[in-house]
Amino acid sequence: MKTHVTAGGVLYDPRQQKVYLIYKKERDEWLLPKGHIEGGEGIEEAALREIKEETGYNGIELVKDGLLGKTEFEFELNGEKAFKVIYYYLAKLLEADFRETKERNTEGLEGKWFNLPEAIEKAKHEDTKKLLEKVGLFINRSKL
Repeated sequence: MKTHVTAGGVLYDPRQQKVYLIYKKERDEWLLPKGHIEGGEGIEEAALREIKEETGYNGIELVKDGLLGKTEFEFELNGEKAFKVIYYYLAKLLEADFRETKERNTEGLEGKWFNLPEAIEKAKHEDTKKLLEKVGLFINRSKL
């Protein structure tokens, strides 16, 4: 069974105390940014790159010890069973320098800032809701 490892995370703005969700127009879903690890990248590097590409914000950094968790599941790809692992990190917005990216355009992505309760309500998948709840605990504990 082939394994697909991807990485992404939650972008948090400490000034607004909000998180950024991406909106996949094609599927009418609010999601967290994530994507495949490219050749030679580490998991954290891929998470940071994917968050930048899919949100359009470049002035960000991963929070120290900010691994929020991972999701694992089986799925079918081209008629074969496959296994997917997604690592999620907490990223902090340092400066609001938004720039449209080619990934946002080609993947049909938009996005919006939400306070945590709104984001949890908007998120489609239960595992995303749980990760967002962890963000609240992490922020309170770390005083970001």
